[in-house]
Amino acid sequence: MQVQAALGCELLTDAVDAGVRVDWCTADAVYGRDRGLREECEERGIGYSLGVPCSVRIRLPSKTVVRADATVSMIPARAWQIASCGPGSKGDHRYAWAWLTVSRRPS
Repeated sequence: MQVQAALGCELLTDAVDAGVRVDWCTADAVYGRDRGLREECEERGIGYSLGVPCSVRIRLPSKTVVRADATVSMIPARAWQIASCGPGSKGDHRYAWAWLTVSRRPS
């Protein structure tokens, strides 16, 4: 999977370097676990929403570091939105989304 994630980052950087305007990048956990992709988006000012495995460690603005799955209980129920990502071979892909402010990677 790491090869696939690195390829995704390479495709993104090639597109931007070729002059393609990229405001946002979205990807599933295969790509979201790649720190290089997140760093590339941050360095180039590209907004991103990337899936991550539940074991990924996240730094909160308080400097507390928690696993991604631990953040679910920190977000109030009213903050969650359910949205479709489109049809798939097994039906509509519906996901629950919420906004969580995290700190940038430590300097």
